[in-house]
Amino acid sequence: PEALITGREEIYSRWFFSNFAYNPAAITPDDVAEYVRCLQQPGALRSGFGYYRAMAADAVAFAEAAKTPLDCPVLALGGAQSIGAGVKLCADQFASDVRGGVIEECGHWIPEEKPAELLAELRAFLALPAGV
Repeated sequence: PEALITGREEIYSRWFFSNFAYNPAAITPDDVAEYVRCLQQPGALRSGFGYYRAMAADAVAFAEAAKTPLDCPVLALGGAQSIGAGVKLCADQFASDVRGGVIEECGHWIPEEKPAELLAELRAFLALPAGV
């Protein structure tokens, strides 16, 4: 993928944002410019795609990790027009106290698309009493 995207980072970024956002306008031109700047750094594309290349190995590691679920609260949120409830369903495999759910009218980029809703979820989650 790197060979296809190198020199075309802006085209790739604009496509990615417009196809995985519920509200593409939430990703501003300045945001896109910053992502492009970062993607143009040496090794950035290789590192970014490494996330996807590692998925098979991650599945093995996750299966092992699921044998001893986390006992601390975990917040898992997904945009309704993205992975949605899948984020929480995945986290349920690794933790015994998963909170969160789905952010409506939101795609992949929750902080950019629904910042107020994310902040409300974080505030509620972080207000948990110590030891819970």
